[in-house]
Amino acid sequence: MDNIKEFLSKYAVRITFSLGIILEGLFLFYLKVNLAGKNIPAYMVCYGGAFLVFLAAVLIIKNKKHAPERKTDDWYAKYKTPALIIFFGLLFRATLIPSDITTSDDVYRYIWEGKVLYNGFNPYQHPPGDPALIPLYSKDLPAKVTFHNFAAIYPPLSQMIFVVNYVFSGEKDTALKFIFLLCEAVTLIFITLLLKERKKDLNLVILYAWLPLPIMEYFVNSHVDPLGIMFFVMFLYFTERNKLIPSAVVFTLSFLSKLYPVFLLPLILKKYGFKKSIIFGLIFAGMTIAFFLPFVPKDRFVAESLIKYLTNWQFNSSFYYIFLNILHNGYQAKIICNIFLIITVLGISYYYKDFLRAVTFVLLAVIAFTATIYPWYLGWIAALNPLFGLYSLLSFYFTINFSNLTPLSVGWKEYWQVTLIEYVPFYLLLFYDIKKIRSKSGV
Repeated sequence: MDNIKEFLSKYAVRITFSLGIILEGLFLFYLKVNLAGKNIPAYMVCYGGAFLVFLAAVLIIKNKKHAPERKTDDWYAKYKTPALIIFFGLLFRATLIPSDITTSDDVYRYIWEGKVLYNGFNPYQHPPGDPALIPLYSKDLPAKVTFHNFAAIYPPLSQMIFVVNYVFSGEKDTALKFIFLLCEAVTLIFITLLLKERKKDLNLVILYAWLPLPIMEYFVNSHVDPLGIMFFVMFLYFTERNKLIPSAVVFTLSFLSKLYPVFLLPLILKKYGFKKSIIFGLIFAGMTIAFFLPFVPKDRFVAESLIKYLTNWQFNSSFYYIFLNILHNGYQAKIICNIFLIITVLGISYYYKDFLRAVTFVLLAVIAFTATIYPWYLGWIAALNPLFGLYSLLSFYFTINFSNLTPLSVGWKEYWQVTLIEYVPFYLLLFYDIKKIRSKSGV
């Protein structure tokens, strides 16, 4: 056994390179079989195969970490493996840029709202079905956009990116994917900086760089999350280094890309203290108002469609479905889950000792108590996982692929068997992860 470990450690870089070539071959194969788009079985098979190769690469890298390292100041010797990992991570993403969407139609709304804004209409005022927008109608848009009675729910910075995409790509998503590629490059750099800041193995960037979830969700289905995740990881880095103003600016930009970071506001109060948090809050409020002000609709609340979405939609949840089956009332089930989420976030915010661990636990609480968990939502916590390597998350990243059986089904049917496959191992492993983290230095 020791001989095998020694061999894997000695040739870790070569083996990792070979696994990178295999992964690239898988993604090229997916491009070939998904020429017409919407090939969900091919998506699921490619995702599952890519995850197994990814897992093998992670095991090789972790084994390399325990090998004796030579003391050297040579930059090449120190950074060649993480550089190789990042190179392949970006190559995988670039390879999938020509791919057609498969499991989600969200990108059609991005393209449509970019077109609407480019032509001088407010997407928060005019939903796709508004007769005022009929002159903008084309063969595909807004026909392929879901929920024609919903105005925009994505924040202003995302809307601006949608416009850029429309200017360069028209009713395609090509420019959007190139923007996401740049975002992911910055994200991988800042994950590496965070690993260095925490004196961890830089090669662990592979836990995000090669993870099939962000690669396929963001470069096949073109979800907008890479924009927000980039600023989110920058926020974590600047906060870790106690850089108040840069931290506040990039946090706000992340929020203005997607509202997900709002859950972290209570943590920031403890991290910076009351006086500095006022400065943080003023920056956050000022930038948010400045970005939203030009988009305020004349006769409706700017977040009206977002509230409708949060109120009426649910998918792939855990605790919400438990309460729903007990109460037989979706509204009451959501209220209870929101109460538990608020209590959990406030508890973590009060007791935490380590900021990055606390952020991880808050995002885990969001997974547990929100009513809607799409695969691409997990990209945010995936960007943190290189620091902690939670087994529960690795399990969830693999099993959430089975949730794609729902868009494959007739009439958008969810399967209780899929819920069990996803959440039983997730929560069992989460108890182990929590025990492991608390045994070190607490939350």
